[in-house]
Amino acid sequence: MTEAADTPLQPRGMLRAGLVFDFGAGHIYTVPPLALGDVELLQDRIAGLADRPMASAESVSTVIDAAHRALSRNYLCTREQVAALVDVGNMPDVLEAVMDIAGVKRRAAQAAEAAQRAAPGNAQAPADPGTAGAASTPA
Repeated sequence: MTEAADTPLQPRGMLRAGLVFDFGAGHIYTVPPLALGDVELLQDRIAGLADRPMASAESVSTVIDAAHRALSRNYLCTREQVAALVDVGNMPDVLEAVMDIAGVKRRAAQAAEAAQRAAPGNAQAPADPGTAGAASTPA
């Protein structure tokens, strides 16, 4: 592992909304979607990902560049640091996170988190007025 992989990324200040992503080894960062200007710059390369193997040199470079541009919106980081965080196992998920332009994955993650908080046995969960007084049956 390189020194870049061991150096935590430093926040720029208030983090932009994004997906909380676990890169492994304790490296958990909020990955905002790419800015539209970055999408414009990378659009041909991103579109080309569908035409070549994910492990090709061009695909790897594209995912690292996209991840670097996205993470740079929230953190002070070098391309080398980002390259050390992305691996063959998380590469497709990293690309999906940086391309979450519409916030679809982020909203799904927030809904899952809210559902978990509202799960039975969670004393902090707010009551659901739609089920008040309804009979429950064991699952």
